[in-house]
Amino acid sequence: MRSRASRLRPVVGALLTTAVLVTGAVTAGSSVAAAAPRPDGTRLSFAFDTGPALRHGDEVRGDPRRSSGTVRTDGPALKRAKGVSGRALRFPCLSCGRAIIEVPDRSSLDPRLDAFSFGAAVRFSARQAAGSMNVVQKGWHDEPGGQYKLQVDAGVPGCVVHGSAARVVVLGPASVADGAWHTLACRRAGAEVSLLVDGAVVATTPAESGHLANAAPVWVGGKEIGTGDPDQFRGRMDDVFVRILR
Repeated sequence: MRSRASRLRPVVGALLTTAVLVTGAVTAGSSVAAAAPRPDGTRLSFAFDTGPALRHGDEVRGDPRRSSGTVRTDGPALKRAKGVSGRALRFPCLSCGRAIIEVPDRSSLDPRLDAFSFGAAVRFSARQAAGSMNVVQKGWHDEPGGQYKLQVDAGVPGCVVHGSAARVVVLGPASVADGAWHTLACRRAGAEVSLLVDGAVVATTPAESGHLANAAPVWVGGKEIGTGDPDQFRGRMDDVFVRILR
């Protein structure tokens, strides 16, 4: 088992719009064909519109159903609150512990060489945004096979897409910690990765990330419970998605 203490996470040193670190060579080959569950390529979707508060071990039903997740928490529940439309989930406060959703690894959640996007609608204040928060991620910083992640560090959203060719990091130009709803998305299309805020591209890195397929689960709202570096999301979240076009 790999040591959790050795995990590293990206650190935002300045409000840069783009950054890229090349870590390897492009893996040749083509993507593995797989039928998309929906015509738009949706492989995972959570809306959170119905049901009571979610506690440790509860199922979070996804669309498609095979992408459902499980709540992992060290105490607090994920409570329902007003969302973008309908209901959202309210994640724990700064002093309330940890809670995430874990979706088991499936090959259908790995983009390989295909175009893909992932994101969520979020709402949080400047006080809630202290430190680092992860919204959606699959894989650790040093995960064999790569990683994709949407993060919010000190209120500033950013994307990480780490494949066989490069670790590509795209950082937003400004904080979104204003107490309003914002839709955040990371998108890889061709040889570039973009960050979208409320449907508009706000930053792009023109770089080839390469093949991306790992054996990690998808975590929503933070990292695996029990790690010393949680990156716990604080605030409300709605409309989580992962889409892969193949």
